[in-house]
Amino acid sequence: MTIVLEVDPGKRIPLHTHSAEETVIVLNGSAIATAGEVQGPVTVGSVIVVPAYALHGFVNTGDETLRLLAFFPAGALVSWFDEPIAPFGVEAFTLPLVG
Repeated sequence: MTIVLEVDPGKRIPLHTHSAEETVIVLNGSAIATAGEVQGPVTVGSVIVVPAYALHGFVNTGDETLRLLAFFPAGALVSWFDEPIAPFGVEAFTLPLVG
């Protein structure tokens, strides 16, 4: 499954985990990325590979929209967030993935 995520300047994707590995490519903007024990700046072209169940998130540190392209393997995906997220308003959800 492929997802495009957009984060406004000064906003963030809160720390969370997934039941599957995630590969993220930064398409636009800049951020501080956290992936497990590693944290650091990312910009256009950065690739972040997050193992299944590793805590991770992004904070938009730029003045333009942060745009991320995320890839997950086929199968059901469960996600857990440290706080409720929009538009779902929940801390955990399952997405049935179509191959």
